[in-house]
Parts: sequence; structure tokens; C-alpha cells
Amino acid sequence: MVEDKAAGKITIYNAYSSDPQRLVATTRFAAPDGKIFRLVKEITVPAAKIVEGKIIPSTIEAAVIADQAGPKYNIEPVSHFSIPGFQGSAKYQGFYAESKEPMTGGFIGERAYPTDEDIKKAKEKATQDLRASVESFLLLQIPPEFKVIEGGKQFNLLKQEVNNKVDEKNNFTVFSEGELLSIAFRESDLKNLIEEMAKVSLEAKEANLKIKTYKLEYGVGRADFKQGQISFAVNFQGVFEEPFDIESFRQAAINKSETNLKALISSFSNIQKATISFWPFWVKRAPDNIGRIKVEVE
Repeated sequence: MVEDKAAGKITIYNAYSSDPQRLVATTRFAAPDGKIFRLVKEITVPAAKIVEGKIIPSTIEAAVIADQAGPKYNIEPVSHFSIPGFQGSAKYQGFYAESKEPMTGGFIGERAYPTDEDIKKAKEKATQDLRASVESFLLLQIPPEFKVIEGGKQFNLLKQEVNNKVDEKNNFTVFSEGELLSIAFRESDLKNLIEEMAKVSLEAKEANLKIKTYKLEYGVGRADFKQGQISFAVNFQGVFEEPFDIESFRQAAINKSETNLKALISSFSNIQKATISFWPFWVKRAPDNIGRIKVEVE
């Protein structure tokens, strides 16, 4: 069982003087039929302008609420509200108001109403939906070369308001506002760092070692969002090799015999095994045309 008061907006006029007029909260405004609406909060009506001795009224819009609950205060727009508090003075004619839209919301009777449990579930659902929406949006903004690991995100609920008045379908609304903080890093930067660490570990700092294949696994991050830092464990497994310059080899192989090619190959300490093949079978030297020399590295 609920009792609601109608509410709406009015435009207040100062056609009295060039001085502003303060109106306190709950100031009464009377419709021609005697229905009273009160200001929701204190306002100051701006000063009127005096042009060539004539008063040009000033205006201000303000929220009002019915003096009593019930549907009888759901009235159509009113062209003239008076201010009973000014009755008996010159201000009574100089200050007035009008409503350009109907007053609505007045009601007395039984109506669906959300319970505390309904509100709790709605807040949780709104928070989950907002977080999912923000995460999806943020994911589209992060460049593909950046990595976000578990523990690298933090969602903060900044504001949540509940309007527990239901609509004709018995639905009420929850407004939520939040932010998502995320710390990301370039995985290539981490890979380069591990490469340098591996060279030291393998006592091959001067060698031109590069990662051939690798696998990275991340632990849960511990993030400091104020400092923009995150720490986490890394499990790295990789195969390192000294890169083979194919183009230089092809250039060196031009017009070489099989014997000379074998000598050339043996000069590379990082080549484990090599196979030389000539085609057609009667060919005994590598071509003069570098474009016809094919090298495959496994």
C-alpha cells in the first residue's frame, strides 16, 4: 500500500522589481482550483529588467511536489499559479508561475514494490553487467601487442542509485557508474628481456642467440594501480639458436662445386647437418644465378 505525491516543474516569473527574490524550500504555489504544490528546494528568482520604465519579467524553472498524495493532483498544465505567502502585498501580483507539462505520479493504493532482496539482486546484476560491458569496451581499446594477465584488472563501482518506483510492467531501475583499471605490457619486451637473461645464463653473452620457439605461462599478478606496476611469476620454456643468414650463404654459394659447398657449410659452427642436392643430376656446380639457389633451414 503506497501513497505518492504528484510532481513536476513550474516556471516562476518576477514581474515585480529589479531585485532578486529568494524563495525557501516548501514555498506554496496555488492553482486556480486551490491545489497546492510546494518548492522541492530553495531558489532565487532573478531580478526583472527595467526598460524605458517598463518591467520585463525574469524567469526560473523549479521542481515542485504536491501538498498531498493522490491522483487528484495529476493535473494538466496550469497557466497561472499564485504564491499564497505574498497575499496582501504588492508581490502577490508581481510573482506568479505556470506549468508547461502535466503534474504526474500522484497515487494512493496497492502497487508492486521491490523488496530488499529484489534490490540487492538488482544491484549485483547491474554491477556484473556494467563490469562486463566496460571490460569488453576496454579490450577493444588495448593494442593487440599488449598483454593483460589475471590480476591485472581492477573494477571500481563509483556510484549506484536505485529508483524503486515500478513502471507498468512492474520493473524498477538501477543506475550504476564504475571504472576499470588495467595494467598491460608488451609481451615482446618480456621476450627480449628473457633472451638477454638466457645469454648470461648460457655464458654466451657475445653470441647472437635468438629464441626460436618458446612457451610462456604467467602466474596471477599483484598489481599496484596507483604506481602503475604489476609483479608476477613467469614460467618460460624455449629453444635458442644462433640465426643463420640465408641470403649471405646463397651469395657465397654462387658457382661453387659440391666440395667447395661442403667446405663452406663446415665453416658454420651452428650448422648441425646439411644436405646438398643438384638438379638435374648432371649439374656439378651451384648456379651463377642466385635466384636459382634454394636454401631450406629446419
